Amino acid sequence: MGGILNPVIALLAFYWLAESVLIQKTELSNTQTILAETEKTQRYQRFENSFFSLLEQMNSVFIQLDTPDMSRTSTTNSCQVSNRSKLSKLHRKVFNVNSTVPISNMYITLRDNSADTNHYFRIIYQLLQFILKNSTGEYNDNISFNSLLLTKVTNTEKFYANIVRSFLSKEVTQLIAINCIDSTKIPYNMGEGQSGYPQYQNYKKFRALIERYSLLEHITNINEFSDITDYYDKSAFGNNINVEK
Repeated sequence: MGGILNPVIALLAFYWLAESVLIQKTELSNTQTILAETEKTQRYQRFENSFFSLLEQMNSVFIQLDTPDMSRTSTTNSCQVSNRSKLSKLHRKVFNVNSTVPISNMYITLRDNSADTNHYFRIIYQLLQFILKNSTGEYNDNISFNSLLLTKVTNTEKFYANIVRSFLSKEVTQLIAINCIDSTKIPYNMGEGQSGYPQYQNYKKFRALIERYSLLEHITNINEFSDITDYYDKSAFGNNINVEK
């Protein structure tokens, strides 16, 4: 009996040990999967928290710029109260509603009077760059900006970029379009028959993000500055019917 039972017991012990190892291996694999999913969820939550924090900051600055300025302005005979916001005043000055001005004049006027909007534009740029750097589902700070631009736009990128675009008013979209054109293509008169190029910072990366996410797709009154299409890739305007025409 001992000669029979001992091998049987040993076989059963080996089977039990093998089953235990397989169960532990399965549990370990499941744990690793759960941990990976948890880490992915936490990364996504961190991204969303940062994204909506930047979006809230952007909207807060916009409200400040779009709030009517109730300061008094002196005129020759009286003192008037202005009910235009800083944003409205800048837009009116740049586009000069009383006449048609060259796009080069618009650009120089904007860049010379954009002290109040620079911070707002920087937040928009940071938001778009933040979306790009998270395009693979993980923050890619080690990958160069140009390398990320070569990747295909993901549905996630489109979703969040469209959220940003939905927060941009008509005036803001038009001002951004002027603000980010290539400064090296804007000659201006230096006086005494000389011409040169304005020494403004060239927002090349901002312009690339505008084109990647079709930020100018819903731009209106394109006929007021139709030459704008010469300064951007067609992708910047998305499916804008007026640009097609």
